[in-house]
Amino acid sequence: MNSFILIGALLQCLYVMATPQGYQHLEARQADALAPVTIGSVYRRATSPPNLMTCQSGLDKKVVNLQDCKKVATYMASHKLPCANYKSCALMTRASIGQPQAVQVTSSTELRYSFSMYFDESCQVTRQVKPRSKDFPETVDSNLYLTAGICAVGDPTCPTGEQVTTCSPEVSAFLKDLPLAA
Repeated sequence: MNSFILIGALLQCLYVMATPQGYQHLEARQADALAPVTIGSVYRRATSPPNLMTCQSGLDKKVVNLQDCKKVATYMASHKLPCANYKSCALMTRASIGQPQAVQVTSSTELRYSFSMYFDESCQVTRQVKPRSKDFPETVDSNLYLTAGICAVGDPTCPTGEQVTTCSPEVSAFLKDLPLAA
């Protein structure tokens, strides 16, 4: 009895697969419309494309990569550091002027979003940051101030490095004494 049910189901499947209705929605393409595929277009990108932003720094404008700042924020939150830098961006979290303080419970996603929104409001960002539908919950880190030091992309005098690192004493001293943003 079970074998008759199995054979009946198999025959129905074969009948459906043999009918041409399943192929009617396919479209034909011209052979010359197919573009050659290269290895470079197939592999998955290992890095995000740059999201450049133009920030006013004193009297001049600097072009900075927001992706660099996101990497720094992720590093700060995951290593519980008050200050870190990478390429064109140095970031610090502080309790007040002269008092750097590392985040305690804030996730890297939250800190990355906070700095992104900070730059979105104070700079001209190429690809705007999408606002979250709901706010992050209040934590002990909610009253920390965000501080950023930026260099133009490719500036050889920038004191940051090619890897995300803890701020040098010079960078830390510069950032911790900046006035707090209103």
